[in-house]
Amino acid sequence: MNTSRLIVRNISLYKPFYRLIAIAVVVAVAVITGSLVVGDSVRSTLINRVNERLGKTETIIFSRYSYLDDKILESLNVETGRVETGRVETGHAPSLQGVLLLNGFVSVSGKLIPVMVWGTDNYGIKKGQAKINKALFNEINTVETWHAASLQGNHIVLRLPAAGMVPLGSMYVTDTYTTSLRLELDSVIPVEQGGNINLKNEQTIPFNIFLNREELAEAMDVTGKINVILSDRIISMEDFASVWNYEISGLKVDTCHCGLDPQSPDNWGSRVKRGMTVTSNRIFIQDKVVETLHTVETGRVETGRAPSLHDSASNRFYSYLANSIAKEGNSIPYSFITAVDLFDGKSLNPDEIVLSDYAARRLNARLNDTISISFFVSKQLKTLVTDSIFLRVGKIVPLNDLQSDKTLVAEFPGLSNVERCTDWNSDLPINMKLITDEDEDFWTKYKNTPKAIVPYSTLAPRWKNAFGSATALQIENTDRLNDLSPEMFDIQVIHPREAGIIAAKSGVDFSSLFLSLGIFIIISAAMLMMVPLSEMLFRRRYEINLLKSTGFSNKRIRRLLLRESTPVVFVAAISGVVAGLIYTYIVLFLLGTVWSGATHTDGFRVYPDLLTIVIGLIIGVILSLLLLYIRIFRALKS
Repeated sequence: MNTSRLIVRNISLYKPFYRLIAIAVVVAVAVITGSLVVGDSVRSTLINRVNERLGKTETIIFSRYSYLDDKILESLNVETGRVETGRVETGHAPSLQGVLLLNGFVSVSGKLIPVMVWGTDNYGIKKGQAKINKALFNEINTVETWHAASLQGNHIVLRLPAAGMVPLGSMYVTDTYTTSLRLELDSVIPVEQGGNINLKNEQTIPFNIFLNREELAEAMDVTGKINVILSDRIISMEDFASVWNYEISGLKVDTCHCGLDPQSPDNWGSRVKRGMTVTSNRIFIQDKVVETLHTVETGRVETGRAPSLHDSASNRFYSYLANSIAKEGNSIPYSFITAVDLFDGKSLNPDEIVLSDYAARRLNARLNDTISISFFVSKQLKTLVTDSIFLRVGKIVPLNDLQSDKTLVAEFPGLSNVERCTDWNSDLPINMKLITDEDEDFWTKYKNTPKAIVPYSTLAPRWKNAFGSATALQIENTDRLNDLSPEMFDIQVIHPREAGIIAAKSGVDFSSLFLSLGIFIIISAAMLMMVPLSEMLFRRRYEINLLKSTGFSNKRIRRLLLRESTPVVFVAAISGVVAGLIYTYIVLFLLGTVWSGATHTDGFRVYPDLLTIVIGLIIGVILSLLLLYIRIFRALKS
């Protein structure tokens, strides 16, 4: 009888033992191969998600707290060498696309679904219509059953933040969603055409709704504005800065005719000498812009740094709503006041207040009297606390002088554009019961004219927020405007694909994670393999002794037993690969459902890489044969 026939007969004879060994090999190979394939599948899914959410986008230009004039698109197209003509209606993104991006809610049968609202010129969306992505369609279907074929004709209500140009989160803006659009659903935008676009570096599929940009801008009162630019080309910050100017970001510079009667030659001449007035369509001027325009270089020093100090010719303004202006029991509720560096050409002392004659009369105040001012200040997460300060009356001026200087006034939506004080619409907890008929009469005639002027250095640090530290500037040195840059306006130029792919590859290594979790199963499989093997070798001890007595060496017997076990291991390993793929499907299904809270994503796809499968197979076979060899070696040695 030759060796091959002997091996076949022995396998058949000791089938119960080899069956248990085969089961152990299947389990070990399944866990090893499955864990490796899980890691590859998770990594590949995350990379594909990056490509899905970005589409062809290679550059994102994002204006964080303000809007950009959409005229920048034409200039940027020329600068980067490709001028786009017409609108793309095929669903494929143009090389340069201006977007108005907002957060909103879709109201369906009383349920509010948070969505990303994309105002775009892409996809051929008409006014009154909207398109949605598949994820939002599925979410809506949990409330109302819509069939994709009959999507047209269904309507949804889109609720938007009524913020306009003023940044959401600033203290004067209401966060309630008061602007609504009733839209007819047109179709579902598939993933391949950018339906899952998302600017956040996250794996959760967003709920996207797309509508006509012009219609969205009109609803938000930001006509001609965008806050995101998408491009399928790499655009550097230098490229963008070469076509950007401060007017694109809403900064307005006018000749300063501030305050006094322009019919008076003396007053006119003195005011023109002060240079220019700088304001912003977002009301608040960013800190870095204020710092740049309000400082002058005093020369270079040996360290290479350029020390700076405040420009004595410039003036910062910060308009604010005080809760009260009071003196010894007399109080004026909810009055606008303005903080300045200079008033009438002179610096204010840190403890000085300039009262209008109107305020002085109501408070019965005179020079050097102490005035108390209370006001809200915003802490983290818009937590409001009441603060106060005591100031000394340094000057009393005619109210008409304050009314004629428009730089002292900031137009806050919801506050400045109403007919009566009781019509104010703001997040501020205003007690309307404190407002008297006299306050209403003042508002009717003077609106938000400040009743007092206070020192900027004392009050502005308390009033400043994340969106800016001034509502206006007067500057004499207009050359400083050339030092402004997009970064000062919180404009970011991002190349998201590379960062997203790096993040996807450098996240949790699920191969190592599941191998670590499965190590106990592998150890159990090894023990399962050793027990029947030991029992089989014990039962074959007489056979082994007979082989030895006929001249077989231990080495030759080990080789014979290993040749006998190898076919079983290989066949079982192939079955283990199949089991490993099934294991992968089960694990990824659980990661997308039961364990979705740990992964924060909407499921994974299986990407079985042939090389990974071969590696898992080889590792499993080598590990199994090594364990068999060790156990056979020890049995023959004893």
